[in-house]
Amino acid sequence: MSRDDLSSPAATVEVALPVPVSHAWIAFACKQAALARPRWDVARRVWTTAGPEAITISTPGGRRTLRVEGARDQEDAMRRLVSTLVVGMMQRARIRAP
Repeated sequence: MSRDDLSSPAATVEVALPVPVSHAWIAFACKQAALARPRWDVARRVWTTAGPEAITISTPGGRRTLRVEGARDQEDAMRRLVSTLVVGMMQRARIRAP
């Protein structure tokens, strides 16, 4: 297996979210997961992060479905991002519940 095979965009994490996602949620999750600041790509309609852990974040099934794509060696960073986002949303929902 060559080095190119390891860095190819092969890893994907997809999750259903408890709350609709927004740029504020994506920015929060990236900051908490120690990733680069997300940028909105208007043409492709996705968020991207730069740096050594460059990943792409999209909402293919509406605002309650999140797909994170990146190289296979970035799967840990992608899982950190998704975990941080879901836990933050669940905590926020619990605080708002009467």
